[in-house]
Amino acid sequence: MATRSTRQSWIEAGLALWLIAGLGGLLVVGMVRYIRLSHGNEPTTNLRNLYQGAAAYYATGASTRAGHAPAGAPRACTVASAITLDAPSSTKHVIVAARESSSFTSIGFVLGDPVYYQYVIESSRGAACGQPPSTSLYRFEARGDLDGDGEQGRYALTASSDEANVLVRTPGISHEGDE
Repeated sequence: MATRSTRQSWIEAGLALWLIAGLGGLLVVGMVRYIRLSHGNEPTTNLRNLYQGAAAYYATGASTRAGHAPAGAPRACTVASAITLDAPSSTKHVIVAARESSSFTSIGFVLGDPVYYQYVIESSRGAACGQPPSTSLYRFEARGDLDGDGEQGRYALTASSDEANVLVRTPGISHEGDE
């Protein structure tokens, strides 16, 4: 009887270890998924912020940090192409507004938190006011290399002026490559 009880104890211990290992595996998979999702939130949030700042600048012709534009101020304004200085990497870096292109500060894109990605404004018509309606104007990008292999993944959002000469974005944010 003692041998049967000992055998049963070993089976129960083995099942308990198997269950713990399985739950541990699920936890690891869940954590990897959480980390990937959290890294994916940074570029999509910041691309939306770039677009919103550019849309406000386009509508008012003034820096979003300066408030509303005075009467008679130029409208339909775009900023020049620009790229943040720090290359993307697997560690966070601080984007220092004073070192960056004025294009970022003109549309109010100033980050207080460190980031993984490098941000890009591609302006098809340069810094100018009086842009025509129905024109492709911007491509905003977030470039990342979170795994440090030298190959960048890219998130992108494009914007153009519509028939009413309002800056509108394409639906969704595209993603290519594996950062």
